[in-house]
Amino acid sequence: MPIQTTWREPTPIDVPLELVELVGHRLGAELLVRRGFANRDAALAFVDPWNRGPTGGSELPGLDAAVGRLRRAVERREKVLVWGDFDVDGQTSTAVFVLALRRLGLDPAWHVPHRATDSHGLNDGCLEHAARVGASLVVTCDCGIGDDAQLRALAQGGVDVVVTDHHALPPRLHGVPYPAHALVWPGGLPEEHPIRPLTGVGVAYMTAAELLRSFGEGGDDLLDLVALGTIADVARLVGENRYLVQRGLPALNAGRRPGIKALLTLAGRLGAPPMDAGVAGWIIAPPLNAFGRLGKAQPAVELLMADDEAAVQPIAEDAHALNQQRQGYCERIVEQATELVEACLDGRGEPRANGPYVVSDSAIVAADPAWHLGVVGLAAGRLAQSYLRPVALATRAGDGEGRVSVRSAAWCDLNDVIAELAADPAIGFRGGSHSMAAGGSLPWEHVGAFAEAFDRAVSRQRPPGALVREVTLDAVIGLGDVTLPAVRSVARLAPFGNGNPAPCFLLRDVRIAEAPRQMGGSQRHLRIALADDEGHRAWAVWWDGAPRSLPAGRLDLALCLEENEYEGRPEPRLVVQHLRPMVRPTIAIR
Repeated sequence: MPIQTTWREPTPIDVPLELVELVGHRLGAELLVRRGFANRDAALAFVDPWNRGPTGGSELPGLDAAVGRLRRAVERREKVLVWGDFDVDGQTSTAVFVLALRRLGLDPAWHVPHRATDSHGLNDGCLEHAARVGASLVVTCDCGIGDDAQLRALAQGGVDVVVTDHHALPPRLHGVPYPAHALVWPGGLPEEHPIRPLTGVGVAYMTAAELLRSFGEGGDDLLDLVALGTIADVARLVGENRYLVQRGLPALNAGRRPGIKALLTLAGRLGAPPMDAGVAGWIIAPPLNAFGRLGKAQPAVELLMADDEAAVQPIAEDAHALNQQRQGYCERIVEQATELVEACLDGRGEPRANGPYVVSDSAIVAADPAWHLGVVGLAAGRLAQSYLRPVALATRAGDGEGRVSVRSAAWCDLNDVIAELAADPAIGFRGGSHSMAAGGSLPWEHVGAFAEAFDRAVSRQRPPGALVREVTLDAVIGLGDVTLPAVRSVARLAPFGNGNPAPCFLLRDVRIAEAPRQMGGSQRHLRIALADDEGHRAWAVWWDGAPRSLPAGRLDLALCLEENEYEGRPEPRLVVQHLRPMVRPTIAIR
């Protein structure tokens, strides 16, 4: 089934003057109303974290038991082992806990598993590892919730465990005593609770901050790590997540930690706007993730915790080089999988021509034992965006096991899908999930059965219109609206991301004033001069627009607005998201 595109155009609304005064321009005020903040108090709490304040950790299930056990460890000077994860959410979680425990006088050991040899979470060697470092308490970060066998082994070995995690609780553990001293888990809260969307680092921070407060210490200086992990995990920037990211972004983008400063300097982005979440998601997180994807994640955690600028420089340079290597691997997987998918969609594909696979209107599953284990998840995410359906990519690990990374489309909740597959002994899948991402391992010879079961489970969720790409337009603008005050009023709604997307504006009936210019080192981007009949002109950029053809005649464009610095001066900039031949409006626009 081909993917269709439809534009959802905004209808006129009334905008209170008090919101215009709050953000400095009608455009930003209109966005606040459209996103549900129609009165000044609600809008002020949304745009200013100091007027919202934290929700409070006392509402987080399991927090009291966890802090009580951690306090005892601090008072008795016990050896604590912090067990993290290899992605940026896990790296930042690990750093938060280790730094907090050091502040309280402990010298904790810490461990981050190896993606290729250990997979995610606690492994069968965790008890031996705890014994080797002399730990009487293990604290998990961004992992552990479903590792009941390992939790029981640790308990039998006399080691207490505090689990802090945000992944789904496996059905087999529902309604039974949880096999750890404490489980700090926001998933037990109602869907609408502001703490429910917390990431692994958010859960780790709320636990560590409450522990610090109990000893009269503060933890606000750890919020830059919380912002980084939350954005890197593509968490919904609502509720407590939004508050934590708003608080942490200024320090993060300023590079107050030597390791972060080194990464930003290498990328030429030190001193980015303080509410720019894109710096975390596109500049800082990928090099850190590259450690965990292509090798060991330990250097990434060391980079985050280091206080010596000279010591972090070679680590940051390694991260930069690994990230470039990771990009090459990912491009090759996307190209190969896309070729396979397109062959299937137009009838040229043969079953199992490139390993077990399924290409349907509901799901895509592809497998190749040669694909790099560390980047199949990234490739799956790009394919899910392109084809608007869940994508599972499988490869073969060094131990011969199959490893699967899954990314979802907005209409499919992977928690239900993965729970169904994990319950089938014929598949033998072991892993974890949240609504938009999942991963795990299974016998390589079962990948075909996984593919078929995955397609069946996903197809039961597919709603009508699932394969329609909807362009949601937040407001109508003219070229005369493209001013710095307008752009800065829009920026008051930042940070943008999952749950609070960057606003997309409809610009009607404009023409291209001169031949577009190719730009960038790859010449893949376009700089386009736009003009209207009132004499207004503005420049727009279209990232990766050079290979595409521009329609002739007058255009409608879907654009984002941002502030750009050109020759040392700030200026508003239009960023093209979609375009089409001009369509006459069917309703009056005011």
